[in-house]
Amino acid sequence: MNKFVGETLPVGDLWHPALGRALAYWESQRGERPFPCRNDISPDGMKSFLRHVMLIDVSYDPLDFVYRVFGTAIATAHKEDYTGRSVRELEPKTFSDLVWSQYCEALECRAPILHGVLFVTADHCSKYQRLILPLSTDGATIDKLLAVSVEDSKFWEAVAEDRRN
Repeated sequence: MNKFVGETLPVGDLWHPALGRALAYWESQRGERPFPCRNDISPDGMKSFLRHVMLIDVSYDPLDFVYRVFGTAIATAHKEDYTGRSVRELEPKTFSDLVWSQYCEALECRAPILHGVLFVTADHCSKYQRLILPLSTDGATIDKLLAVSVEDSKFWEAVAEDRRN
């Protein structure tokens, strides 16, 4: 059975330098606070990984995650831009469900969290990593997630091929 699988990894297991730069930037903007706020984060500060950034608005009543920014590298890999759309609109639905659960885990963790995302078939496994960094306007409630995802079109080509078969 072909499926999406998620795994929570130690934050130190970052595969891609862009993820390390994103974590260092978040840490530098956070200072002594639990989280930086959205105003602390700037495109200039994220130049080296900006193409891989998703900025996600978090709503609580009801819970939802809406993409305020969907990076160009991610949109290219997905062959679709989800800016302004809910995570519930991601395709396929099984992928949407996985991302939803990972964003919920980030809210519960209240700290940087690293996820592996795998697409597994009988004879192939494609994977990438997503680093999720919480942001808070008031220092307590996480109202945005800064996610950095280094995925490529090969991952999504495997998914598309599977959907055609």
